[in-house]
Amino acid sequence: AISAYDLLDLLREKEPQAKPPTVYRALEFLLEQGFVHKVESTNSYVLCHLFDQPTHSSAMFICDRCGVVKEEAAEGVEDIMHTLAARMG
Repeated sequence: AISAYDLLDLLREKEPQAKPPTVYRALEFLLEQGFVHKVESTNSYVLCHLFDQPTHSSAMFICDRCGVVKEEAAEGVEDIMHTLAARMG
């Protein structure tokens, strides 16, 4: 996972005048296209490893020790969550 400001630092190596809105616009586009996911708990972004499956369900696993984020397919999870929510009222 990488933060927007870490991406900005990398971009500034080639484009010293780059500003945060440039990175955020690019990330928004990548999110809309399904190429990346935002990891809300760490305010970072990861490459979508299932982008060839446009309507996939996935789960993000984050290592507490090193912070590595891994995406795994989680087909059926949404149905399970809806069923559990319906039971709760």
